[in-house]
Formats: sequence, C-alpha cells, structure tokens
Amino acid sequence: TMGATGERLCTAGLVCYLCASAVTALQIEWRTPKTSLKPTPARSGHTAAADAEGNVFLFGGYAEYEDGSRSVVNDLWCFSNSKKEWVLVQAKSSDPAFPGQRLCSAAAIIGQEMLLFGGWDPEDAGTGGSILDDIWSFDLSSRKWSRLECKMPGGPTSRHVACTVNGQVVVHTFRCKSSVL
Repeated sequence: TMGATGERLCTAGLVCYLCASAVTALQIEWRTPKTSLKPTPARSGHTAAADAEGNVFLFGGYAEYEDGSRSVVNDLWCFSNSKKEWVLVQAKSSDPAFPGQRLCSAAAIIGQEMLLFGGWDPEDAGTGGSILDDIWSFDLSSRKWSRLECKMPGGPTSRHVACTVNGQVVVHTFRCKSSVL
C-alpha cells in the first residue's frame, strides 16, 4: 500500500521505508582507492559500517576464491580514510572471544563502538545452518570484542540492516510490524 506522501506501508499500517517526494540530480563518480592491501580474497555477504572519521569496518561474509570456491569468515578489515588503505584488524579465528563466522549480519557504529547484530552461519553443507540472535561489541579504541548479554529482540535474524541516526542505532528487520528495534 502506498501512503499519501509516497511512503510504502506494511499491511499493519506501519511505515517500512520512505520514498523521496522530490528528486534531486545526483552525480556520482566511482573511484578505486590506490592501495596495496585489500580484503583478500574478494567478499560477498559481509557487513560494513563507517565511523565519524569515514573509516569503514568490514566484517565476515563469504571469502570468494579465484578457483570459484568460497568459505565463510569472521575476519575484520578497516579502510583508513586518512591513509586510503585497507588494514587487517583481526584475522579469521575460532577463538570464542570473537564473533563466529557469519553472513548477512548487520553492523553500525556509535561513538567508539561497532555493534554487530545476528546473521547466518551456514555451518556444514546440507545442515541449513543457524540464524543468529547474538549481539557483539567491538571497541574501536582497544580493538577488543565482547559479546553482549542481550539478544536480538524478536529472535534470530539475518538479511537485516543497521545504521546510526541522531546518536542511536536503528536495526531494521524483515518482520515489518515490529521491524525497527
């Protein structure tokens, strides 16, 4: 259903997303940063979040190898906006002090903390894997992870998004009626 101002409404009448009522011309130029190090191998299904200085943190996803194979990882990379280069912050690890491997998670940064929400761990082929409800915090200053006591409201979630708006983290899930956490 479309609302009067162009917003798309859910069946419960809650706004899921807004469409712009006026369109402004936007010109975009895509540029590849000149850097010797990048998240290797290539990624898909990862999550990323940017801090106030424009540094981008990229976590997990599928590592896509040149031979066509892929594996799920839990490494963390940072693109330094000031140096214009990628830095490996945390290598793939099975240490329980780090979030496990996952795809389709969401992340947002607030202050000096990156929050990582849920996702999907495909586990062994043929099992269907596990949808996750955990929430992790990465301290950008100390570079340490901690698992938070709370879980995702509404249960395990993947294929969702998160962002920081006016000093608060907003997580949007596919559930619509209770989609904004």
